[in-house]
Amino acid sequence: TSSGSSVGGSGKVKQHSEIYGTLEILSVDDHAINHCVVENSVTSKGYKVTSCMSGSEAFELLETRGYLPDLILLDCMMPGMSGYEMCERLRETYPCNTLPVIMVSAKNNEDDIVRGLAVGCNDYIRKPYGPNE
Repeated sequence: TSSGSSVGGSGKVKQHSEIYGTLEILSVDDHAINHCVVENSVTSKGYKVTSCMSGSEAFELLETRGYLPDLILLDCMMPGMSGYEMCERLRETYPCNTLPVIMVSAKNNEDDIVRGLAVGCNDYIRKPYGPNE
């Protein structure tokens, strides 16, 4: 809608890019250095990066603003709520095609990847990852 509302005519919550014209990546990781890696990799390509240090902080952000990020990069191993738990909770409200989630982890055995996909992530990237991944 042209009124600036964050909800479209279908009742679907809009994404950052639909409102502001730029893609937003929400980086959820308990290590600040990993947010810096994401920012250094994508801001020069025109992406906006928003950072949260925990799953609960990310949920608070999603609940208080009226739009979704275009993508979530989600660390698997965080204290409190793990990335697996956060992804599972996200999928209760937002399907894969509405809010893409890429899980990021140093854990790279097949069981971890299968677990991430089972809780609803769209893809799984192993740390450390390159800027083109």
